[in-house]
Amino acid sequence: MMDSDPIRDLNVGTSVPDSVSVSETDRLLFAKEILLGLAVLSSCAIVGYACYPDNRALAQIFELIKIGVFPLVTLVISFYFTNGSKK
Repeated sequence: MMDSDPIRDLNVGTSVPDSVSVSETDRLLFAKEILLGLAVLSSCAIVGYACYPDNRALAQIFELIKIGVFPLVTLVISFYFTNGSKK
């Protein structure tokens, strides 16, 4: 039988940083990727709902976009455009 924990053995010799810093360029790239993805998904759902308004699944997706995507976009934008104070 093996007495050592395999997960503990994987962590030997690794160091975990105390804090993680995100550069402005990385933050902008992250925000652009998320917003582009949400825009593509939202556009596809809206076009689908416009073409087939009687489809219940598309109607529910359209409602989800109206209720859920716009607050998510607001959170992503507020993550990128902070108050400007350096941490």
